[in-house]
Amino acid sequence: MGQGARVAGPVPNAEANAATCVSLPMFPELTAEEIDYVISKVKEWDAANASKVAAQKTGRPFRKNCSCSCS
Repeated sequence: MGQGARVAGPVPNAEANAATCVSLPMFPELTAEEIDYVISKVKEWDAANASKVAAQKTGRPFRKNCSCSCS
């Protein structure tokens, strides 16, 4: 058995990535029904969270159909 990895200090980039990473099921045995289910759940999450995510990125509230360059 090999030696385990050791973290010698803070790893903010890795921690930020882990906090925002989404893992989707992807393997050849997925049925068309399962693929459609995953797609619908991703779209559902996106519709519910788009304004929240945009506001976090810009630090400003998200406004749908905004013609300015803030988004």
